[in-house]
Amino acid sequence: MAAGIFISYRRDESRHAAGRLADDLAQAFGPESIFRDIEGIEPGLDFTQSLEKALRSCVVMLVLIGPRWLDMRDAQGRRRLDQDGDWIRQEIATALKRDDVRVIPVLLEGAALPEADQLPADMQPLVRRQAFELADGRWRGDLQRLVDALARVPGLQRRPEPAAAPAAAPAAVAAGPAARAKPMLVGAALGVVGLIAVAVWLDSDGGGEAPLEYEPPAAGLPAVSAAPPQGGALQAAEPPDVSGLWRTNTGETYDFEQDGIEVHFVAEAGGQPIGEGRGRFDGSVLKLSMTMTVNGVHLGTANCDMQAAPDHRSFTGMCQGPNGPFPAQFYR
Repeated sequence: MAAGIFISYRRDESRHAAGRLADDLAQAFGPESIFRDIEGIEPGLDFTQSLEKALRSCVVMLVLIGPRWLDMRDAQGRRRLDQDGDWIRQEIATALKRDDVRVIPVLLEGAALPEADQLPADMQPLVRRQAFELADGRWRGDLQRLVDALARVPGLQRRPEPAAAPAAAPAAVAAGPAARAKPMLVGAALGVVGLIAVAVWLDSDGGGEAPLEYEPPAAGLPAVSAAPPQGGALQAAEPPDVSGLWRTNTGETYDFEQDGIEVHFVAEAGGQPIGEGRGRFDGSVLKLSMTMTVNGVHLGTANCDMQAAPDHRSFTGMCQGPNGPFPAQFYR
């Protein structure tokens, strides 16, 4: 397994940042070049052997360090980094011993690089490595600098930039006899809802803007209700964990938060918010409802029924949007 870039992180501290970073680096270097410790090990494989194999093949290790990374404790109140069996310590100590692996501390949320005497002896060389700051508020700029730096590491192959897709044909939206529509932004891609969002500049007698109103037809998918189904007839099986970042083939990201069968998510494209929504698991189906907004203009609502793949790393399904039904997919 050629890992290329190994991402070391604490799941209970920086899981979302690790998922977002892995997705973005996969865009630059290919998903086959990214190894995310536990996430990168296929079911049924020995953890220790898989970890050692990945560490042998990676040329870079990114050590994600958040504000609580140094002092994370186990159930007995002992600091995890002080335990010989701690897998984060094992990952980093093993990589630090290898001359052919560049270990880069990545500081999240304003975290500082620890002092040497705060670390076990086998991890102390980490503090002599040049650190890299990755801030949520300037993620795109920091990420680009990181990608540029990694592209200079021998052994890593950056993927060529994809060719620009042909522009979509403008779509006009009727706004009544007093207004005429001018296309302003066409085809803002919304992964759960497909290529359907169209922001429209409405040039009316009053000079104002009118939102695109949408009400799902009776034959369409039902809007998601925050309440459980009548009678409480829920499936006994636990729903898959969808918390964290998901991506579409057109580059949008969806950040999910989950509470049991209920989910809430926000969507971004090019670092800009494009909508938010909620949903719930109805048996094996994830029902979603998303309100789409681009540049402050409300574009309507899309309702989707999504089915998980067997490995729970992608969802596919059908949606009902302002322009009718369409297929959709998102993946980790």
